[in-house]
Amino acid sequence: MTSRPQLFKAIQHEVRLEIIYRLNIEHPVIYSDLLDLTEGSTGKLNYHLRILGDLVSKTDGGYVLSEHGRKVVSWLNRLFEEEDFDNEKPAVVIEPFYPMRELKTKYILFTTLLFLPFVGLVFISPSLLLPVVLSYLFTAVFVVKYCDRITYQMDEAEIIVHKGIITLTEKIVPYRTITNIELVQGPFDRLFGMSTVKVYTAGTNMKGGAEETLVGLPDGEDVKNAIFERIALLNPPKFSEDHAFARILSSIKELNEELR
Repeated sequence: MTSRPQLFKAIQHEVRLEIIYRLNIEHPVIYSDLLDLTEGSTGKLNYHLRILGDLVSKTDGGYVLSEHGRKVVSWLNRLFEEEDFDNEKPAVVIEPFYPMRELKTKYILFTTLLFLPFVGLVFISPSLLLPVVLSYLFTAVFVVKYCDRITYQMDEAEIIVHKGIITLTEKIVPYRTITNIELVQGPFDRLFGMSTVKVYTAGTNMKGGAEETLVGLPDGEDVKNAIFERIALLNPPKFSEDHAFARILSSIKELNEELR
């Protein structure tokens, strides 16, 4: 059974409210019929369904409201007299995520191309064979270990990036400092089906470089949009007091505070 704090967290978001109202029918709703609520993003839809917890049940035919979920909808209807909601773009919390495995392949390819000129030297001086092979193997292992140590995380206020082998680093980029986000997909990225997101702040814009670069992303567009959503969440749109959605959120939050 969902606890009170979990319940109020579940219904304090417009997308999750839309989901439970859409499921408030007699027959199941298939997954694809809910995707428009998150603009086609399966990651965002999965996140919202997970937050809804036992308010929603999955059946062979699709998703339905549980008995608990129907009680919540009934309570909302009585409380707000079925107010209409505005469709705002959802904010999303992304769990720690990692570069694609293909990033290692890309970097090893770069390493191989870097060592190709030394092949000619080996033919000229065979004594260089062992040093060249050992150097190549060491660099390849280093690249693989480096990729394994990369971790990305996005919380409510900042992006956190962990990198490093010998020296482990933690880079924190607050959303409030971000001035621009760039999605990059070079020829090698396209070859391996990945993309790169570059995050700029006021300081790095002056220097011409990115504050942080998130490489090897399978869904760079989703990550870029999620960052923009987090920035917007820090500066939410102002609603007038008689706005339906503003009244609903305000009432839910007041009830949440009273029940704590």
